[in-house]
Amino acid sequence: MDSSTLPSQLQNQTDNSSKMQDELTHVNQEMYKKNLELAEKNKILSLLRQIDSIILSAVTDIAQVAQQVVNKVVDETDFIKALTTFMIDRSSNSLIQLAMSQTEETRRSELELNRALQGIKIRLDDENNVVVKAVSQKKMLLTHSLTDVFTPHFTKEESSRIQQIIQSDTSYIYPLIIRGDVIGAMVISVEELEKSLPDYKIDLIDRLPGIIAISIDNALLYQSIQKANERLKEVDMLKDEFVSLASHELRTPMTVIKSYVWMLLNGKMGELSQNQKIYL
Repeated sequence: MDSSTLPSQLQNQTDNSSKMQDELTHVNQEMYKKNLELAEKNKILSLLRQIDSIILSAVTDIAQVAQQVVNKVVDETDFIKALTTFMIDRSSNSLIQLAMSQTEETRRSELELNRALQGIKIRLDDENNVVVKAVSQKKMLLTHSLTDVFTPHFTKEESSRIQQIIQSDTSYIYPLIIRGDVIGAMVISVEELEKSLPDYKIDLIDRLPGIIAISIDNALLYQSIQKANERLKEVDMLKDEFVSLASHELRTPMTVIKSYVWMLLNGKMGELSQNQKIYL
């Protein structure tokens, strides 16, 4: 073998070894990413099961159900920074805030601004509000400014400060739709821009409006069933009162009638024919 070819062979071996090492490193990195993604997907499945338990619980107060769900979602995810639900109130032609996730950041915002983030009411004719737009258009809208969500209740400066504190870059606004009718809306504020979100996070965001709409609808149905049961109990009590009253009112004249019939049958008023006795 020509001694001049040895350095070249050694160099090739070194290059091949380096390439293999790079490929191995790349494979390890991909496996690490996949494992992380799998762990996150498992967390999301666990979260969905917990939400199901809340929905199927005996709680019938709509605001309480909504509060439990939004708190659970924000507590169990690391990318959703705030979650707010609204319900349409036809009597006031408004969107009334049902619940907003209670976190250290939202409490800090309230303390700093000396204003509550809870209890917001948005007029359905306020066309400048993105939540109203999502409801009227029946489609998801997106904003990078919480000013669009909080107008006209908070100034642009106040809304920007809230956004800084909760560390949210993007908010998804969804109408809540049940059987084709819009019953409310929800705002999901995340820390990442929409383009940087992986598919499994987007999937959860897309699922949440349907899940929360069902939870609100279930609570409404439970409430209507409770009211119907209460009404049935009232009707049953009225029936019992009527029967008691009727029996009491009938007892006195029936006693008198029975007494006269007994006297007639027993000949106290003279002898009766056989037919008269049968009729009596």
